[in-house]
Amino acid sequence: MKVYFYSLFLAIFCCWTLPATGQDAGLSAYRAAEGLRKQNRCDEAIEKYEEAIRLAPQNYRYFFQMGRCELKVKDYEGAKHAFQRVIELQPSYTPAYSLLAKVYRLENDLDNAVYYYAQAASMETNPRRKVQYELFLVNLLLSQGEQEAAAQHLLRARELAPQNPDVLYYLAEIRASEGKWAEARQAYQAALATDAVQKLPPAEKAKYYYGLGVALQQVGEGAEAKKMWERAQFGSYKKLIDKQLAQENHEYFYRIALSYYLQGAYSQSELYLGRSLDLRQDYARAWLLKGRIAAKRGELRQAIAHYEQAAEVVKDSEQREKIAVTVANMYLNLEDGQGALAALQPVLAANPQQLGLQYLKARAAYLAGEYEQSISTLEALLKLGLEKQERAKYNFLLGLAARQTNDPARAAEAFRQAMVGPYRDAARQELDQLGG
Repeated sequence: MKVYFYSLFLAIFCCWTLPATGQDAGLSAYRAAEGLRKQNRCDEAIEKYEEAIRLAPQNYRYFFQMGRCELKVKDYEGAKHAFQRVIELQPSYTPAYSLLAKVYRLENDLDNAVYYYAQAASMETNPRRKVQYELFLVNLLLSQGEQEAAAQHLLRARELAPQNPDVLYYLAEIRASEGKWAEARQAYQAALATDAVQKLPPAEKAKYYYGLGVALQQVGEGAEAKKMWERAQFGSYKKLIDKQLAQENHEYFYRIALSYYLQGAYSQSELYLGRSLDLRQDYARAWLLKGRIAAKRGELRQAIAHYEQAAEVVKDSEQREKIAVTVANMYLNLEDGQGALAALQPVLAANPQQLGLQYLKARAAYLAGEYEQSISTLEALLKLGLEKQERAKYNFLLGLAARQTNDPARAAEAFRQAMVGPYRDAARQELDQLGG
């Protein structure tokens, strides 16, 4: 969880509308420019600043105020030139470094932005303003994923203002990024307890409540997390909260897992199935998908275990029957007749007349060496009104089982009845071997 805002925290630049001191040749033009700037007529103001600069080219304040106007009208090249001139004329004037950093940040030149914020922070002597510069750096570095460097600058800010709510907020953010959720929780709570945050309007408190909610969720206090999120329902936090709440839903992770499964990314799918089952162990769909993944990999024993887990929790009898059939067929593929019989037993008891289940039972009994059981099951099926193709299938298996019981007459009769469709050639082969 990372939400970084490029807020400037305190309007520390509002005090920089400073008049030129002393009487110089450009003072009149400068005053006119200031009047225009205050009326939000920056293009005209810039012309007057330029006039003042022509008359007094060494007055760094003229360049600074002109740079502010150029920044406002998004003339970034002009603003950079102006702030660079301020630095040349007055190297210790830190607001110029900070606004120059802001221009570079707006241009997405983050290396230069970091450099000039660092210059401002290193030269600033006013503690309050120094803290803000350090926090600008923390904000920017965190946005780039540079937690270690951000932590170093945050440490400097904490030394000057340990109870500053923004310092506490970024401390919480860094602890959260490190997975130290208990410490993150403590820092968010400390920030919320400050007088400065308590006086904020509800929308401006949202980031603190949202962060605290995430930390509470991570330490297992979901109910308290939801209470915090109720107080953070503003702006972009609404969607973030919805996402957090969705992640408490087992179906959310199942849907992600299914997407990965459909693309053959089985390891990723299993990761999200695990998260789904962590939230709800009796979620049959997740167990079934785990079973399908294991089957795709040829791990039939593991697949069977997952399907059997699904069968234990599924409530719909029809779905339970389908799972049993799938499991039984897997056992048959493993030539494990006893396993198939065990899988079929519960659903056979509930559906004794289901032809497909009875046929699977006959096959399972044959593989298990339970030939008489297989024969009796098949003979019961053959008493029903079946099509020739279906009867041929049952008779062929009946012939195989009868042969295993040393009953050649019964076997031969069954094979003769199987001389239909795809079983014709195999049945003839068996009859030849039986001598009839």
